Amino acid sequence: MGKINQETSQKATQYFTKGYNCCESVFHACCEELDVSLSEESKKIATAFGGGLGQGCTCGALAGGTMVIGLLKGRLDPLVEAKEPACDLAKVFGGKFKEAFGSHCCSALKKENNREVCKNYVGRAVEILGEILEKTETR
Repeated sequence: MGKINQETSQKATQYFTKGYNCCESVFHACCEELDVSLSEESKKIATAFGGGLGQGCTCGALAGGTMVIGLLKGRLDPLVEAKEPACDLAKVFGGKFKEAFGSHCCSALKKENNREVCKNYVGRAVEILGEILEKTETR
């Protein structure tokens, strides 16, 4: 399995530049780097999370990173597996994202209808995610 790093961040911003939304860019780049095999149909799931979950609220880059956390730390059986590993990591990710940018909200982050500003959120979200995942691996 690969590791989320600066190259992953660059790949995510390249996806964004090609026209993918913030969530798709983060999700697809991270899944590729981590060698997570997803069907073409499964990859579509990230589309509706862009633009603040399609409603201008939670940043899609944050949502995409949280989806990656779910893939890596999520559960299949609630009777056997705990949700805390994924939820705790998502809380840390969200906190670091807010610390970096001052908000989780797309409309507050974007301020104006300009995709260029979002490229920074996409790239930095991937970097933050990589830092957090690296810390959990070394524990």
